[in-house]
Amino acid sequence: MASSMTRCHLESKVNEFFTAWEALRPDSSDAVYDRLGSLFDKDCVVNPISMRESVSPRIGRLAAVEGYKELVREQRCSIIQRRIESQIIDEDQRVVSCEMKNHLSVNGCQLDPFHETAVLKYNAEGFIASLNMYSCRSPIVTILQKTTGLGPYIDVDHEAHGLKLDHINE
Repeated sequence: MASSMTRCHLESKVNEFFTAWEALRPDSSDAVYDRLGSLFDKDCVVNPISMRESVSPRIGRLAAVEGYKELVREQRCSIIQRRIESQIIDEDQRVVSCEMKNHLSVNGCQLDPFHETAVLKYNAEGFIASLNMYSCRSPIVTILQKTTGLGPYIDVDHEAHGLKLDHINE
């Protein structure tokens, strides 16, 4: 049986992770990314963007950091404000599931709300052993496409799907 961590300790660890993630910006130094990386186990298995990438997760601390660099620097997607809708903590298994309604910046455009769920599993030493993100990335892809002209949703009626993109320059 896995050794347990207290609820308070797990809450502290997950808050530490999200604080480090919220600090990431496209122009953040490698030291800021290294701070995030220090929270992961050296052999972690991470899906930092979405479970759509679950067939090729990021394995290891360095790969996890590269995944966040891709998310923030290449996709230009960062958290402005994290809002927790619900959180479930399993002390015995050292797992935290966090349902959020976040406020994001995507290539300079505001996306609020963006619904996503993070499931983090910690090892006995308190490092993140696995992390999986669950969300529908379509609103992010749509904004990236609208701002760059590249992407799979060129012919989609955005307003019919509840996306108001009038404030984005064409």
